[in-house]
Amino acid sequence: MSTSAGPNSTRRAKRGQYSSIACEECRSRKLKCPRAPGSRRCDRCVGRGITCNMSRPPGAARLEKVEEELSRLRQQVADLTSESRGLSLGSGQPSPPSSLTDSPFVASEVRRRVEPHFVGTTRPVFSLNIAKASLALMGVASNQEEADQYDSGPSGAQSPNTLQAAEEEPSRIDPLLLIGVDGVQRLVSVFEDEIGSVYPVLHGSHLVSRASSIYEWARLRGSARFRGTAEEKEVQLLKVVLATALVLDDPGKAKLGQELFESVENGTGRMAMHRHVDLQEIRIMTIMAIYHFFCDEELYAWRTIGIATRLLLEMGLHRRQSLLGNFVDPQERTSALSLFWCMYALERQWGLGTGLPFSLADRDIDPELPEIPPSMPYLQCLTNYGRLCSRVWEALPQFGPHSNTMSPTTASLLDRDIQNWYALVPAQFRLPPPYQPTEPTSRAARNVRTLTYLRGNHLRCLINRQHVLSTHAIITNPTQAQLVVQIAKDSIKAIVSLSKESDVYARHHAVYNPYLVSALAIVLLAVSHAPALFADSCRDDFSSAIDLVRGFSQTSAAGHRLWKSMCGLVSAHETWDAQQATGMETSQVGFQLPAGWDAVGLRDRFDPVVYSTEAHPDMSHVGVDLMGLFNAFDQSYPDVGQKGALSVQDNIPVPAFGGEEGAEMDQISQFFIGLV
Repeated sequence: MSTSAGPNSTRRAKRGQYSSIACEECRSRKLKCPRAPGSRRCDRCVGRGITCNMSRPPGAARLEKVEEELSRLRQQVADLTSESRGLSLGSGQPSPPSSLTDSPFVASEVRRRVEPHFVGTTRPVFSLNIAKASLALMGVASNQEEADQYDSGPSGAQSPNTLQAAEEEPSRIDPLLLIGVDGVQRLVSVFEDEIGSVYPVLHGSHLVSRASSIYEWARLRGSARFRGTAEEKEVQLLKVVLATALVLDDPGKAKLGQELFESVENGTGRMAMHRHVDLQEIRIMTIMAIYHFFCDEELYAWRTIGIATRLLLEMGLHRRQSLLGNFVDPQERTSALSLFWCMYALERQWGLGTGLPFSLADRDIDPELPEIPPSMPYLQCLTNYGRLCSRVWEALPQFGPHSNTMSPTTASLLDRDIQNWYALVPAQFRLPPPYQPTEPTSRAARNVRTLTYLRGNHLRCLINRQHVLSTHAIITNPTQAQLVVQIAKDSIKAIVSLSKESDVYARHHAVYNPYLVSALAIVLLAVSHAPALFADSCRDDFSSAIDLVRGFSQTSAAGHRLWKSMCGLVSAHETWDAQQATGMETSQVGFQLPAGWDAVGLRDRFDPVVYSTEAHPDMSHVGVDLMGLFNAFDQSYPDVGQKGALSVQDNIPVPAFGGEEGAEMDQISQFFIGLV
């Protein structure tokens, strides 16, 4: 009995051993499963020509879990080793927190507006440097150190001192948990209404419908380190959306928005170094760029969107074949396509604003790329606008002396195409004609209509500004000069009307201020060079714009640019006054005042304002002085069109960048060219 039981028991054990590592076919036949090392199919199934299906061993799931935990432990050890090495290499001072040093997107260390070293032709300070060069030729040095102090203050975010104090006492509470579920839902809706209606970046992301569940997952997760999982990316996306919405919805909670943004920076920096990227990561970076822009940090926005654009190119979204191959699902393909064109339009906008080139060239985009679906009509308008931006960028002279201008044929063609673009914009996205009664519209609709109008006007100003850069240019082509001034006045009227009728301007001042400052600069240039033609017709619009200038935030970059210009003007006037008082001849400093210009009289027309080196300028003084300057131009400058005034024969050359010996120009008005 026992003799027969022994072999049977051993045989069953062997069959069990075979079956645990056998395929389904061999297991059912209770046979050994022969297979070559590394092969996924056994020899028996290959010989019979059937599918070889291997069942999972009972402990496979547990083994995978153990391996995953081991991998996490290894990563944590590597991170700790890296941090300890960084501390040991320091010079006795502790290194900044890892969340501030690992990310290439960190802007929290210095929350002040910075400008690129390269000065492009579309940047506001492009021609301001010409004025500085001219002042140097005159022997009058502007107080640049004093002016720079106004840029050293905080821009729409925290000051460095506040940030340092915050870094010394880091909060262990996730800032997302300070908002609450109801607040999350409301802020996501704010983002969709204010930004999603213009740039459908979140299309297809399901963030709006899943905001509550994402918040709950983040609450249960706690403050664990970012690992790049799909759930963690959803949390990161939610955080940057909420941070941007807080900037728009409640400036008093900008601190909370900044904490949300900073909690995302480190993880986003790791995304850029991943072997593979996905749409969710690109969405996060795109909204980070939008956040920078609404914080008045346009250069950071340009940098961030440039990195996101390169990741987009890696995914092949600019080619039809790769788009169709990588996104088989129609909904995912539409989501990828809308994100691509949103980034295209944003990069064009910020490239023109910073005067820096685009990362995504039009010639690299497949002309057979699928069209934007009809359900996104405004995105179609933005795409066409982006193409116009590319053409304007190519047409503007980029090299050589600044007297180089766009050919009349090119300028006329571009101006016509810009007008045609606006005429083809659907009626719901266009401003109604003046004085025509309109139905009440939502805040989002009013914002879209005004921005569409200002975008077209701004491009037209860029291609026609050459006609008001000098008196000679106005005399040569007064019709085009009057055209560009009228366009600038229309832009001022649109912004003033928007600020009176709604709170859109107050919520989006970072978006509208560049258009306002550019229009103001064109009006000042025209009045300074031809007051007889433009002073009376521009006075009311200029005064209305100055009222908005008074209302600029003290941390507004546009207000700082106006303030710096005024500081330079007053500094020059004081120098001239001192020279007059001491009997110094103007020839000794290589400068001769234009005929009919009374430097001391001009200075007396300004209110006696003490220009101190405070970090926050008094914007009411800026408004008073700008109006005083306007009146001074009207009364003291030689009038175009009057007897004895300048004529076409009075050629006034414009010096090349940096200034050459013997170059002559209007030193005062050139301060405002940089604002165009």
